[in-house]
Amino acid sequence: MIAYDPQIVVKCNNLGKSYYKHWILKHVNFNLSKGRVALIAGPSGAGKSTIINLISGVLRATEGTIFVCGYNSDSDYEKTKPFISCVWDTNSLFSNMSVINNLRFFSSLWGQDWKQASIKVYELLQQFGIYNEQNKFISNLSAGSQRKVDLCRALISNADLLLLDEPSSLLDNKSKKKLVRILLNNKINGKNNNHCFSSCVSIFGTN
Repeated sequence: MIAYDPQIVVKCNNLGKSYYKHWILKHVNFNLSKGRVALIAGPSGAGKSTIINLISGVLRATEGTIFVCGYNSDSDYEKTKPFISCVWDTNSLFSNMSVINNLRFFSSLWGQDWKQASIKVYELLQQFGIYNEQNKFISNLSAGSQRKVDLCRALISNADLLLLDEPSSLLDNKSKKKLVRILLNNKINGKNNNHCFSSCVSIFGTN
């Protein structure tokens, strides 16, 4: 663990990733502070998802270091996990479970009391416009609704770092605008207020 600045959630130093001597990323340096929303944009193959996978610990960097809340994402990977919540390009939901049971299950993985967590869950379902679908199985939802549930899953975590890989894929324009508003609320409202969204950094790639 490095000397920890509590305002810095992610610190990347000289980050690089190569596959078979082909460099996808090289000399990437940046810090992300608490309460910031960062957008990674670029053409296909530019390394957007690679950056997210490196920060999350799914991939190891070829060179350089990444620190999440002061912990090295390589050597201290297990210690970084409680700080991170992710949405990938495919959902992480159980298709044979209802929306509400999925969210109840994932909130339990974060050690949350359902009575408290359900306040945020129902608020998010309302905001994403899927409150009336809460008892449907995931397999019976449209792709767009599945994406909204997966975003709810990540947002209920109260994690310090929220990593979203192409979160607006499968969403219509109205839902994309809602997502931006929710992320901005996430930035503005404090983590300690149980009726608001968690205070976190959001990094997300675009198509």
